Amino acid sequence: VQDADAYMSERFFSPNSDGIKDTTVFSFRLDPAASVAVEILDRWGQTVWRESRPEGSATTGGSFVWSG
Repeated sequence: VQDADAYMSERFFSPNSDGIKDTTVFSFRLDPAASVAVEILDRWGQTVWRESRPEGSATTGGSFVWSG
Protein backbone atom coordinates (compact mmCIF):
# COMPACT_ATOMS: atom_id res chain seq x y z
CA VAL A 1 0.00 0.00 0.00
CA GLN A 2 1.32 3.41 -0.97
CA ASP A 3 0.40 6.54 0.97
CA ALA A 4 2.02 9.26 -1.10
CA ASP A 5 0.88 11.86 -3.59
CA ALA A 6 3.13 10.43 -6.34
CA TYR A 7 4.61 6.95 -6.68
CA MET A 8 5.65 4.22 -9.13
CA SER A 9 4.66 0.54 -9.11
CA GLU A 10 8.19 -0.59 -10.02
CA ARG A 11 11.15 1.57 -9.03
CA PHE A 12 13.37 -0.58 -11.25
CA PHE A 13 12.01 -2.29 -14.35
CA SER A 14 13.38 -4.01 -17.44
CA PRO A 15 11.41 -3.32 -20.65
CA ASN A 16 12.80 -6.36 -22.50
CA SER A 17 9.45 -8.07 -23.30
CA ASP A 18 10.09 -11.09 -21.08
CA GLY A 19 6.84 -10.50 -19.19
CA ILE A 20 8.61 -9.68 -15.91
CA LYS A 21 8.60 -6.04 -14.75
CA ASP A 22 8.33 -4.75 -18.33
CA THR A 23 6.41 -1.60 -17.31
CA THR A 24 5.98 0.75 -14.40
CA VAL A 25 2.87 2.68 -13.42
CA PHE A 26 3.15 6.29 -12.27
CA SER A 27 0.24 7.14 -9.96
CA PHE A 28 -0.62 10.49 -8.42
CA ARG A 29 -3.09 12.42 -6.24
CA LEU A 30 -3.72 16.15 -6.38
CA ASP A 31 -5.57 18.64 -4.21
CA PRO A 32 -6.92 20.80 -5.76
CA ALA A 33 -7.59 19.40 -9.24
CA ALA A 34 -5.08 20.38 -11.94
CA SER A 35 -3.97 19.55 -15.48
CA VAL A 36 -1.32 16.83 -15.53
CA ALA A 37 1.63 15.88 -17.74
CA VAL A 38 4.36 13.31 -17.10
CA GLU A 39 7.78 13.74 -18.69
CA ILE A 40 10.68 11.27 -18.48
CA LEU A 41 14.17 12.71 -18.98
CA ASP A 42 17.43 10.90 -19.70
CA ARG A 43 20.59 11.69 -17.77
CA TRP A 44 21.38 14.53 -20.20
CA GLY A 45 18.04 16.22 -19.58
CA GLN A 46 16.53 15.23 -22.93
CA THR A 47 12.86 14.20 -23.01
CA VAL A 48 12.50 10.49 -23.85
CA TRP A 49 8.78 10.17 -23.10
CA ARG A 50 5.90 12.52 -22.42
CA GLU A 51 2.21 11.93 -21.80
CA SER A 52 -0.49 14.36 -20.79
CA ARG A 53 -4.22 14.45 -20.30
CA PRO A 54 -6.38 16.32 -22.83
CA GLU A 55 -5.87 20.10 -22.76
CA GLY A 56 -7.99 21.80 -20.14
CA SER A 57 -8.94 18.64 -18.27
CA ALA A 58 -8.39 18.88 -14.53
CA THR A 59 -8.08 15.81 -12.34
CA THR A 60 -7.45 14.94 -8.70
CA GLY A 61 -5.66 11.67 -9.46
CA GLY A 62 -4.82 8.97 -11.93
CA SER A 63 -1.97 6.99 -13.43
CA PHE A 64 0.23 6.61 -16.50
CA VAL A 65 1.89 3.39 -17.71
CA TRP A 66 5.43 3.59 -19.15
CA SER A 67 7.06 0.69 -20.98
CA GLY A 68 10.50 2.23 -21.25
